[in-house]
Amino acid sequence: MALRIQHERFEERKTLIRKAILVTIKLIMKITIANDIA
Repeated sequence: MALRIQHERFEERKTLIRKAILVTIKLIMKITIANDIA
C-alpha cells in the first residue's frame, strides 16, 4: 500500500518535471527567435 502511494507521487513528479522541461524549451525557443529577428 505504501509502495503504491510512493509510485503515484513519483509519477506526479515525473509529469511535473516533463512540463517544466517543455516550458523551458519553449522559453529558449522564444528567446532564440527574438535574437534571430534582432
